This record gives sequence, structure tokens and C-alpha cells, in this order.
Amino acid sequence: MRIPSAVSRVVPMALLACAFMLTGCSKSGRTTAPAPINATQANDAAVQAAALIMAGGSPSPVPSALMAQGPAGFAQMRGATPNAAAAETTIVGEGFSWTFAIHWFNAVGTEQEFYNPLTTTRMVADSHGSGTYTGPNATMSLGTAGHLDVDGISTLQEQLHTNASENDTVSYQYTGPDGSASVRAYATGGFHDVVETKPIESNHPLSGSATWSLDVSKSIEGPDGSANEHFMATAVVTFNGTNLVPLVINGTWHFTLDLDTGEVTEVAV
Repeated sequence: MRIPSAVSRVVPMALLACAFMLTGCSKSGRTTAPAPINATQANDAAVQAAALIMAGGSPSPVPSALMAQGPAGFAQMRGATPNAAAAETTIVGEGFSWTFAIHWFNAVGTEQEFYNPLTTTRMVADSHGSGTYTGPNATMSLGTAGHLDVDGISTLQEQLHTNASENDTVSYQYTGPDGSASVRAYATGGFHDVVETKPIESNHPLSGSATWSLDVSKSIEGPDGSANEHFMATAVVTFNGTNLVPLVINGTWHFTLDLDTGEVTEVAV
């Protein structure tokens, strides 16, 4: 997927989410308990799901700076020498830190001591990431833990097959001309049977899906008063080989997600 930086994409999405949520404030002091979601909450959930997709930068919990090179990027992070099996690698940048425990396998499933660009066909990695970004009007914190399984990483193979699971906590605080918002979101889900043609930086996923269960709390101060909300939703993204993919909330509200920009557009059905 042609996404240059995990941080550069998730931060604008966080700001967009907060700015969008300010428009939902209408009655002073209102508190809403968890309940079946409405259209405004579906829009909030769609923006949150888009932020999760763009934060990963590809169908995996791995930073896009690595995946833009394919999984071989792991082996290149520490120079010309390949990473040993089960190596733990930590990457720090732009206020975020990512740690990976990595295992390599050949075509018959035998674990290899080192990554080999010709014979290593599969990578399994457990990742943990956290960090905080502070901008002029907003602060975003991210905590994530994931399990990644990618087949097809040999340079002789033409496609990547990805399955991944992850747990994410994202919080934002935003202050703008129309008010302020504080949002905390928990997400559990992952990527299922996602197929990408190499080079992945020049292609979008051909097939597969991403699904999250979202639990979102938000507190808003706007020109019309304040509001506190808590809602839960399920988001499903289906990849189709293009940058414009369907995103469905609770099986009812339909959106289009642009994988190049992170923009979410509601679709009438």
C-alpha cells in the first residue's frame, strides 16, 4: 500500500476525528450511555476505523516504513547483516517506539536462524508500540500490541499473504476555534487473508478484510454546550485492489475509505 509514514498519516486522522466530533455537540451537560449507535456515532466509528488502517500503514501492525520495503525491511534495519530468528528489534522515531520479536520460516515450515531473501518465505512477528505526538492544537497517544503472520516474503514470490491481530488504544485531545474534544478509543481486531502484489508500495491489497470492535468515549466542549458519549461499534473494511474500499459500520452504515489519503465518505445505499 502506498502509505509513506505511520505517524504522518495517523496524526491527521486523529485531528480529523476530533474536529469531526465537535459537530456532534448540541445540548449542554448531556451524557449518553452505551446503546445502539446513531448515524453520528457511525460516522465517528468510521473515522476511527480509518485511523487504525492508516496508523498501520499496511494490512499489519507493522510500521509502514518497514512494510514499504516488504518484510525484508526487518533484516535491513540493523545494516547489512540479517536478523537472527526470534530477534527483538526496537525502532524509535517521531515520538513513537516499536518493538518486534521476529521468527523466519522456509517453504516447508522449518524455522530459520536467519532471514534469507531467497529461501525465507514466511515471517511471524509480535509487536508492541507506543508513543505520543504533540502538535499545535492536539496531542495524540497510541498504544498497540499485535501478532503478524506474513507469507510470500521471498524475493522469488510475487504476492504477500497477511493475517494479523491487534489491540489498540488511541487517545486524542484537540482544541480548535469551535471548541475542544477529548477522545479515548479501544479497538480489537485485525486483518484476515489480505493479499498484496509486490511491490506493495505500488499496489493496493487485492482482497481480504479488516475487522475491529470499537469502544469509544468522548468528551466535547463546543459553541452549543458540552457532551459526553460512550458507544461501541463493529467496523469492517473489504479490500478490492483499488484505493477506494468499502467500510461498513454495524452492517448498516456504509462508507468509502480512500487508502491513499485516509478520507472517509458516506455512501447512500
